[in-house]
Amino acid sequence: DPRDEESLAHRALAYVRLKRLAEARRDSEAALAIDPQDTEALWAHGEVALQEGRTLEAVNDLSAALDVSPLKIDIRRARARAWMAAGRPEKAVADLTEALNVEPHDAELLSERARAYLALNRTAEANRDLTRAKLLEPEVAWPA
Repeated sequence: DPRDEESLAHRALAYVRLKRLAEARRDSEAALAIDPQDTEALWAHGEVALQEGRTLEAVNDLSAALDVSPLKIDIRRARARAWMAAGRPEKAVADLTEALNVEPHDAELLSERARAYLALNRTAEANRDLTRAKLLEPEVAWPA
């Protein structure tokens, strides 16, 4: 339904996953025209901006989504990716630490934070996170 922002936002997120960015942008913008605070629409719009290389726009959209839904781990993870793309790994560490406060046993979050620590030359913290990730999910081929 073109008047239902939730349906538009969910479809926009599906388009993001399919890398169909033009459709994702169209649907997220249509959803935001109906409800400028729709979390999923802001998330989808931020993901499109990130994949198109507009990192500051992505950070802004994802920050607005987190203002509405601060405990959404996937949005926090997306903003951490945007911070990394913007050359701000310290901000990525902060987001991933917040996410790990909610989901402390998420091995992928630990691995992502390890990458951010490495970008800051904080090898000890990176190794600690990778060791924990390996303990949580030993079947995954984590980076050395």
